[in-house]
Amino acid sequence: MKKKIIITSLILALAMANINPSLAANTEVGQTEIKENVKDAVKETYVIKEIGDESVILNKKVEDSDLVSVPKEDFKDIELTIGKEVNITSDGINLLSDPGQFSKIYKIEEANDSMDENKISEKFIVKEINEEAVIVEKEGSEGELYTLSKKYFDKDLRVGDRYEISHNDIVMNSYPAQFNKVYEVKKLAKDNEKINEVSDKNKGDTKADKNPKTGISPAILSLSDLTVSLAGLKINKKK
Repeated sequence: MKKKIIITSLILALAMANINPSLAANTEVGQTEIKENVKDAVKETYVIKEIGDESVILNKKVEDSDLVSVPKEDFKDIELTIGKEVNITSDGINLLSDPGQFSKIYKIEEANDSMDENKISEKFIVKEINEEAVIVEKEGSEGELYTLSKKYFDKDLRVGDRYEISHNDIVMNSYPAQFNKVYEVKKLAKDNEKINEVSDKNKGDTKADKNPKTGISPAILSLSDLTVSLAGLKINKKK
């Protein structure tokens, strides 16, 4: 009787040993399916803040303090530029690190330029030039300062230069402030340069007015005619 009980116990033990691996496998598969289930994915917009050799630092749109680090290779064919917006689809789980990291990324794509509708252009004056950044002041608004990457400006950049900056009218919380997205930075002529341009134009117009054969302008000819006429009047009076 005891032998039967022992044999039965051994059979049950062997059966459980064979069943347990399959149960564990089913459990692992279930977890994998949940993790890979794109239906539960979260899609958020991020702005490229820094570009390193192996990783890219981004901040969540309109939340510049919410930083994440993403491997550079994950961006594939996306051209990486500071300020570019990208949509990152992830599992919504962030690892505890500084900056944060995604547990799983499903897709990264460039964000649509739907904000181009809010594109505005304003004039600024260069106030300070640092190694990597330039501080500008909005023309006509004393003390309204913004900082931009030096890459947007000409190599011969100087304090006092005027630029027209086109942006999406969204400013990040910092001092000096930073534009969320910059479309174009275009250098403007200074007031004295404008005067010189007008002067040069007038000179060009005068040259254009000259007679191609005589090289004398109509204005000079008119003065000469007037002088001859006056001389003729004087002679007539003497007669």
